[in-house]
Amino acid sequence: MVNVLLLRIHQSGHLFRLGETCQELIREAISWYQATREDRREALPFWPLGFGTYYDVWTALGMKGKEKSYLAVWRRGGEEASCRLPLPDCRGKEIRVRCAYPADRPVDFAWDAQKAELTVTFPEAFMARLFEIENLS
Repeated sequence: MVNVLLLRIHQSGHLFRLGETCQELIREAISWYQATREDRREALPFWPLGFGTYYDVWTALGMKGKEKSYLAVWRRGGEEASCRLPLPDCRGKEIRVRCAYPADRPVDFAWDAQKAELTVTFPEAFMARLFEIENLS
């Protein structure tokens, strides 16, 4: 679901065959998508790690909205469980970061305002999360 939440959701297949856990994740994703749709409507994209390639272990896509920024991060294998994501527009600012999806499966992350870096730690080799970043200053 992280793959589609910043852009447009397209679902197909036999969703009714999914287990209750997967169905709940889909419901949560669609609810988040609907709740943030207006802010994301005119959001501008940014790529903290540059344009990704097929072979990149870590990749990220952000959308800078009027109220918040939204950041999707993927770990696609590799040995490194942590990744530093440069966010130069937030340098020196007090921001609030939260793992927005899935909300009940958060990961470790830390903001360094001096370096303007968000460090995320994904314990599994293949996983993704969606973060909301709110500027407080």
